[in-house]
Amino acid sequence: ACTAGSRASFSRPGAVSPLASVMSSGAIDVKDVKVKDAAGEKALNAPMVTLLELFRFYGPEERAMLAVGVLFCMIGGVAFPCINIAFGELLDSTASMSNIEETTKNAVMFMIGVALVLGVSLAAGFGLVGWAAARGASNVRREYLKSMMAQDVAFFDAAKAGELSAATSEKVQILQNGTAKKMGELVQSTFTGVGGLAVGFYFSWELSLVIMAGGPLLPGG
Repeated sequence: ACTAGSRASFSRPGAVSPLASVMSSGAIDVKDVKVKDAAGEKALNAPMVTLLELFRFYGPEERAMLAVGVLFCMIGGVAFPCINIAFGELLDSTASMSNIEETTKNAVMFMIGVALVLGVSLAAGFGLVGWAAARGASNVRREYLKSMMAQDVAFFDAAKAGELSAATSEKVQILQNGTAKKMGELVQSTFTGVGGLAVGFYFSWELSLVIMAGGPLLPGG
């Protein structure tokens, strides 16, 4: 009664499963909820929700952890292009004919610094975003349980054994995965691209424009 493909109906006209009542408000997409009315059984397609509505069950603490985690993922994404700068400094130091030792030392120290910033920021970012997602998923399960306990006895008679718990576990796990690792990867990848463009335009804006002009041809290749 609460997942796609369910065929169970309810004793009251227009009754909707508790999973639908909780998730249609913005947490999980329920694509096929069956209801029973005067005309018989029909499918209701729950509308797609926005990205911000996925976090409607986050409390103040979860939102604070998410904000700090996203900030660290942004820093880690921007730090990725700096690795190319570190390698460039190291190559320039090997080609230098004067003061090779000092130049190489500075390049290596710069590379170590970039690696430390990258490691700490990504570890903290993905850790905080994942922690916030786990707590948010726990809040969703709690709200779903409250909604389910408010249903009539006939609702539980219509459901198969283990159907409600299995549906809850599956859908909430999908939500948690999407708002944890995938969220961090989205932020990191976005700012890696922005940082790469910034570094490219800083060192050679002419070459960067030529590369960007050929960008639309890459998918065809």
